[in-house]
Amino acid sequence: MRAIACSDGEKDEASTDTGGAGSQPTSDDTGADDPDTGEDDPDTGEPGDTLGLSLSIDADCSMCVLAEIDQGDAGPVTLLVGEEGTPLAPWVKVDADAEAVIPVLELRADTRYTVQVQDDDQDGRTSEAVTIQTGALPEGIPPISLTRRTDAPVQPGLTVTAVLPQTLDTNYVLVLNEDGDVVWYHTFEGMNFSLHVDDQQRIYATDTALKGIRLDPFRGTKTTWDMDDLPVDTVHHELLPTDDGGVAFLSSEHAVVGGWDIPGFGTDLTFDIISDIFTVLDSEGNISWTWSLLDHFNPLDHFTDDLHLNFWMMPPYDDIEAPKDWSHGNAMVPNGGSWLGSFRNLDWLIQVNPDTDEVDWILGEGGDFELAEGGMWFSRQHSPQVMPDGNILLYDNGGARAGADPDEAPFTRVVEYSLDEDAGVATEVWSWKGETDYFSPIVGDIDRLENTNHLITDGALLWGFTDEEIPRPHFSGRIREVAGTESPEVIWEVEIGYPDDLTMPGWMTYRGIRIDSLYPAAVQP
Repeated sequence: MRAIACSDGEKDEASTDTGGAGSQPTSDDTGADDPDTGEDDPDTGEPGDTLGLSLSIDADCSMCVLAEIDQGDAGPVTLLVGEEGTPLAPWVKVDADAEAVIPVLELRADTRYTVQVQDDDQDGRTSEAVTIQTGALPEGIPPISLTRRTDAPVQPGLTVTAVLPQTLDTNYVLVLNEDGDVVWYHTFEGMNFSLHVDDQQRIYATDTALKGIRLDPFRGTKTTWDMDDLPVDTVHHELLPTDDGGVAFLSSEHAVVGGWDIPGFGTDLTFDIISDIFTVLDSEGNISWTWSLLDHFNPLDHFTDDLHLNFWMMPPYDDIEAPKDWSHGNAMVPNGGSWLGSFRNLDWLIQVNPDTDEVDWILGEGGDFELAEGGMWFSRQHSPQVMPDGNILLYDNGGARAGADPDEAPFTRVVEYSLDEDAGVATEVWSWKGETDYFSPIVGDIDRLENTNHLITDGALLWGFTDEEIPRPHFSGRIREVAGTESPEVIWEVEIGYPDDLTMPGWMTYRGIRIDSLYPAAVQP
């Protein structure tokens, strides 16, 4: 199959083209036998009156259609798309080669669509209208249900999220439209605990902790950073682009640390601990900066009971009998010239200056800031976001919260702090516990949208424990758009999995990101 058309006429040299290789035409009319589909007129030598168009389903995405066009000469074309029986509308506009494949994205499963291509250089030159039926969703994708609470407008666009079963086998990155329909997906065979989307609409994720992945739905490419090719152990929880064309990510390292005194475990113990490393690669894939948490902090000086969670019982640490999850980094985000890291199992945000390798500050209980009166510290947090005014917005999971009554049920909230670095004071300026108390002990996300609403991802709502010999927690995911801060109102809500049904498989949701389209701005009509 020919290369997928790109707005800049180029493909990512480091990537592998996955744009429908091996897919078979399934359209009602491929146009392949039409003698006037884009070929030059044999008498005049001028381009034909119509364009050639055939459609097929992408082998990797059952509702993604590949439009193969033959226009005779290179030039700009527009694809017109509509559900069967409805008017066609401009869908994507590209400067295409004479023969090219253009992806038709953002379609729903099990739906018939009509597609037509028009030549934007020559008036009146169009293809025949071709109809195709999209395929069904993969059986493994969990149920997704949408509730619109009010008629209030939501932030327009699509919601990108990662969903994974509690068994941590097959994982999916999903893209949902405003109606909660899946309009794009990618399947990972290994655990994915990362999600980011750049300004070219490329999606960053991981396939196990050994490979970083960048997916480009429009160009049909996949770029892989294999940890076997780098002098670091893993990529986990965060992978994002840098301004110079490289990527930054969280990695990890193993260390043997003695001298632990743990009530219920013993004294002078030795543990195999896993710690975190900030890692930055340049545009050539070479490490340009690393920063090790262990070089600056002694694990014995600060840790929580979640040290004993078994998260890291996986490659490359599966040969360690009981790896201890000391820091559990889950975010690495830029803040000016520094990097802000979230370390769940320390209940800390730590900001680091890459020019000096020194710690700018620590936010959290026992850190560098005094909490102003009326505020509450976060615990087991996720997804810090730096606001334009410097405030820190984050998802406060709330497990083992400092100062909480031992008999008090844990609860989750979202919270925003302003920081006075000179005075060393952190002030809680806004928080929200939801319409009713709930608890999501792991994962979670909050983003402030362009319309000032908040997109809140409750990644692992705890509904109870399974009735088994060894009870397991039962999770489901939820993504909500919430309007207002004085009296927050849920206006859009998607539930993922089987809430409150302990007999069904548990599911988790890793982050939620609202984007305007899967198409880069340059090709949006």
